[in-house]
Amino acid sequence: MIKGIIFDFGGTLYKDNKQTTDAHFQEIGEILINFLKRHGINIDMKAKNFYAEIIQKIQYSKIYYKKHDDIEFSPYKLLKHIVLKDFIKTKQLPTLKIIANNFVNIIMNYESAIRDGNFRSNAAEVLKYLNGKYKIGLISNSCSHDFVLIKLLKENIYQYFDENCILISSQVGIRKPNKLIFTEAAKELDLLPEECIYVGDTTHEDVEGARKAGFAGSIRVTNDIPYENIDAFPNDTNYLINDLNDIESKIYLIEKLK
Repeated sequence: MIKGIIFDFGGTLYKDNKQTTDAHFQEIGEILINFLKRHGINIDMKAKNFYAEIIQKIQYSKIYYKKHDDIEFSPYKLLKHIVLKDFIKTKQLPTLKIIANNFVNIIMNYESAIRDGNFRSNAAEVLKYLNGKYKIGLISNSCSHDFVLIKLLKENIYQYFDENCILISSQVGIRKPNKLIFTEAAKELDLLPEECIYVGDTTHEDVEGARKAGFAGSIRVTNDIPYENIDAFPNDTNYLINDLNDIESKIYLIEKLK
């Protein structure tokens, strides 16, 4: 019997609606350079180019993590070893350790605002309903320790989640699709993996990760992509949804086909 539902955050409960432009790169680059300068770290590079390099290195970090069994660095280690490696002097590392999470949050909050990021219109309603019937948790691949938590609190939906089961990859040190972060989530809900289902929006990170962990099943939010264009595993088309309101009907189907 399914007793727990564990959600992904970005692309599932929360989604972006726009893309960034060169003008945004210039603006956020200036914000970050000024932030670092206030803390005694000077960047000798054009703002637009600086931010472009940051984005490139953040993308590289995801490749690095994948090659190393889906580990994930803390914000400080991410900046020290990858993102700001070529800009930071050894004597500046203690300062970097203090400001690292704020630096990452500036990026994530700016990107969220520019991309018009927001929760799905029925997220609160669905979570409130499901919370009365299932234990609810969350796993998010995020380089920020508190971006997701702040968003949940501001939307007034934090209370629908088990406070012990909001797992952020940069805090846990493991990211999806490593099965360990999924089994840890089930453990925090005091459930067996086979008593849980995962709701996400990607095949590799969400569906594959939950499957490896022994979850009862996964429900994939398609973000309005036509079903025929979804890179699904065999039989996973049974569990594709466009609307969070369809989650419970898919849970019944998963239980029926078990």
